[in-house]
Amino acid sequence: MFINIYMPIYYIGVDKMTIKKNDWVAVQYTGKIAATGEVFDTNKERDLLKFKVGSGMVIPGFDNALIDMEVEQEKEVKIPSNLAYGERNTRVVELPKSSFQDTEKLEQGKEVVVNTNFGPMMLDVKEIKDQTISVILNHPLAGKDLLFNIKLVRILDEKEIQEIEQKLKQNACGPDCSSCGDTCSSK
Repeated sequence: MFINIYMPIYYIGVDKMTIKKNDWVAVQYTGKIAATGEVFDTNKERDLLKFKVGSGMVIPGFDNALIDMEVEQEKEVKIPSNLAYGERNTRVVELPKSSFQDTEKLEQGKEVVVNTNFGPMMLDVKEIKDQTISVILNHPLAGKDLLFNIKLVRILDEKEIQEIEQKLKQNACGPDCSSCGDTCSSK
């Protein structure tokens, strides 16, 4: 005679999978300025942010916050400015006036945010000359401590990783893929 007995099985020494450097993850986040609580970015109504942890694809403090997190875990983390967008730069640089499209919108003594190939930059216009403009360049969030609410949604599977790496490789060359000497455009 056999009797069915249901007993829970306990695995000793087996931990939940935690994130480590070089894992590819998908996260949901909301970023706020720590001093004011003002939301400056969120992806709650957009696609998940997907990146390789520890690779420099996101700011260092965000990368560090993911280490040892578990899937579906949520946390709030304060990131000091030196691990976010850096301290505010005070060095004046001179740029050719021709590198700006709408120079008539620039005013000496005013700050303006412009989009660049490196993302948004805040220009503190110090002096406008005939051929050049003297500015202090900063990311708009430079010098600010940030507060992030992060939810680790999932670890990416191999297929997703390959798709992202292929897109990154294709986009690394810019509009003329032949410029890097690779044959990615023919793949």
